[in-house]
Amino acid sequence: MSSRHRLVSRQSKTFTRRRRERMSIVIGALVITLIAITFGFSRLTMISALTIDSIAVEGTEGDADLAQTLRAVAEEAIGGEYLGLFSRSNILIYPRRRIEAATIAASPRIMETDVRALDRRTIAVTVRQRDPSAVVCASLPDFDGATLAIDEAKSCYFADAEGLLYRVAPQFSGYSHRRYYIPSLATSSPDAEAGVLALDPTRFRALQDLYDAVRAHGILAEAILVKDDGEYELYARNLAVSEDDQTASTVVIYFSAATDLTEEIANLVSFWEHMMRPASSDNQPVSFEYIDVRYGPNVFYRTI
Repeated sequence: MSSRHRLVSRQSKTFTRRRRERMSIVIGALVITLIAITFGFSRLTMISALTIDSIAVEGTEGDADLAQTLRAVAEEAIGGEYLGLFSRSNILIYPRRRIEAATIAASPRIMETDVRALDRRTIAVTVRQRDPSAVVCASLPDFDGATLAIDEAKSCYFADAEGLLYRVAPQFSGYSHRRYYIPSLATSSPDAEAGVLALDPTRFRALQDLYDAVRAHGILAEAILVKDDGEYELYARNLAVSEDDQTASTVVIYFSAATDLTEEIANLVSFWEHMMRPASSDNQPVSFEYIDVRYGPNVFYRTI
């Protein structure tokens, strides 16, 4: 090998070594800079001027217990650090989506949550609670003689439009809510059913439509019993002078999910209007013990 070739080879090795050394220095400088920036930002996220120390809860309608539960859930969500470095309670990087998900999961009563910053140290958690569309009782109905005793119902829950049970309902009378008895839901714990569906949503909506349809035609529906065999008993008031007449007895109207509920409703309405038409002239309404619309246009009934 010539001296020229040996010189080029030695120069190439030296050049390569120096280039590696420079790269090492550059990389080291970048790492140190990155560490310094990370440490600095980490310290910045922990300064008190940008640390959340107040959580306002809105939309709980004066329910102090629910408000406290949601506040505690939100406080837990902003506790600790991201990667052990960046404070979750910093107003610039607090986990808004995590708080929203945690507060919705905290109670079946909560339908939606919105979280926003009010100032550098305060966030607001605004919740929208579910609206009651029905009352579902995990029990059999009680009767006072021939009249349904609504105020005696046990293990009752408010349900939303999809049939989700979300809150224990107090005992009350009147017909401000659609009411269902579903004894198959019964458990030993009064709160055990909150957060579960009373029925499949499609089936529940069909019963809601049934309830509304009969009421729209002047039949005062009081409640529906949902049986395990796919059949229903609708309890309605026999016609009285007024809806507040407490002397009117309860008529049991039999429906079946095995046939078309729409057809059964039409047959009931036609039968009801036919039977009540002559009664309106002498003010002597007909009182029924039961009406059975499960067998097509042939409606079976018994009067009192």
